[in-house]
Amino acid sequence: MAWPSVGSVEFITLKGPIEPKGAKTGIVSRPGVDGVAVKRRGTRGDTFQLTCVKDVNCANAAALKTKIEACMALEGTTITVVDDHGISWTELHVLRVARPAAVKIETPVGGIEGTNATHLLTVPMVLIDTRN
Repeated sequence: MAWPSVGSVEFITLKGPIEPKGAKTGIVSRPGVDGVAVKRRGTRGDTFQLTCVKDVNCANAAALKTKIEACMALEGTTITVVDDHGISWTELHVLRVARPAAVKIETPVGGIEGTNATHLLTVPMVLIDTRN
C-alpha cells in the first residue's frame, strides 16, 4: 500500500475526514405562507481540514527548513490526496497550509525512519473538492 500523500509530499498519516462534493440545498420560505420548499443550489464541496504528520530526517536546520517549505508550497495547488486507506481523491485544492510544527525526536522507535536528527512535522491544511 502506498504511503498517505498530499500531492508529491508523503506523510505517515492524514487525520480528518475528506469531504467529497455533494448536492447543496437551501430551504425557501416566505412570511405568511405555510410550509417550506427545498431548492437545489448546485453541487460543490465544503472545505475540510486535514492534519498531516510527516517524519523527516534532517542533518541541520537548513535541511529541515527545506522540508517545511515543501509542505508550505502545496498551498494554492490542485492535487491528488491518497488517504490512510490507500484511496485516491483527485482534484482537491489546497486553500491554506498552516506553518508546520516541528518536534525533534531523540530516539525514534516504531518503524519511522530516523536517527537523532529526526523530526515529526505536523501540517494542518484546509482543502476543498473541485471536481465537476
